[in-house]
Amino acid sequence: MHFRALCIDERVIEKVMVDLVDSFGDERVHPALSDSASHYGGESEGRRGE
Repeated sequence: MHFRALCIDERVIEKVMVDLVDSFGDERVHPALSDSASHYGGESEGRRGE
């Protein structure tokens, strides 16, 4: 991932992405975050695979 070149902790990136998912209520921002969003308590509508 290109984030590593910026020396940013991947957990910070994930948290920011999860916050984006919560803000937009749309997991299509990053499909891999559907489980992560649930982990952080960011349950959004229209979850995939259910």
